[in-house]
Amino acid sequence: MAIRILIADDHELERQGLRSLLESHEDWEVCGDAEDGDEAVAQAAALSPDAIILDLAMPRMDGLEAARHIRKAAPTVPIILHTMYVSPEVERAAQLMGIHKVTSKSSCPDLVAELERLFRDRASLLTEPLGTPGVNQLNESKKKASAS
Repeated sequence: MAIRILIADDHELERQGLRSLLESHEDWEVCGDAEDGDEAVAQAAALSPDAIILDLAMPRMDGLEAARHIRKAAPTVPIILHTMYVSPEVERAAQLMGIHKVTSKSSCPDLVAELERLFRDRASLLTEPLGTPGVNQLNESKKKASAS
């Protein structure tokens, strides 16, 4: 089953480039693309993507505001802010809006690496049994602490 990604960017060439890059991964598909924040919010609700890539500077609603609206409807969907404007201030604002990561448009490999990490981590959380050694050790530590 393909991992479905929504792209939102006001530049069509950027959306097309991202689509080509992302769909070069055999397990990824771009389920939709939006040219502004309003459209991103609507498509996120309609398409239920597995991840969302938002540009910061978009017309009608910027990426931070779009993330705030999306987060209300889909609190667990990973959102990546992919922007030319990476700074500590943007990263703090993104964190407050529930965005998982800020990546620079000047480094698409960072975006791909972040998506790979998100999907790998999500898969291990979904498939890892509860009785893993780390969980068992934690449970044993709790038992010993309460017995003392």
